[in-house]
Amino acid sequence: MGYFCIVCKEAISERIYEYSLEHWSKALCMKHQEIEKQKLFCKKCKKPISKTVYDYSIGHFSKPLCVDCQQYHHRMAMKGDNTFEGKGFYCNKCKITITFSMYRYSMYIYGTPLCKECQEDQR
Repeated sequence: MGYFCIVCKEAISERIYEYSLEHWSKALCMKHQEIEKQKLFCKKCKKPISKTVYDYSIGHFSKPLCVDCQQYHHRMAMKGDNTFEGKGFYCNKCKITITFSMYRYSMYIYGTPLCKECQEDQR
């Protein structure tokens, strides 16, 4: 019985097949394993992450985060900011993504999350 990549149907060895199943949970040739590896980066800091970290992060934070960024998100959530975990921060007016520091500043000064442009409009 032969093994084949599920994407391109190329024949793969038993060793590549077993490695692929262990790391990607699917049969992939070397080319498609490299493509999978490129997808696994922390959304916040852009560091490469493993498949295990990726799966955990997606399950707990709804976005790919490295261990350091997961810990940061968790600490911020533990400080009482329930909107942080799994959602990110967005300007209430224009709905663009804002940083956590911009969120905290805007909440302190304006009482609502605003991007820089919308903060200037409020002045």
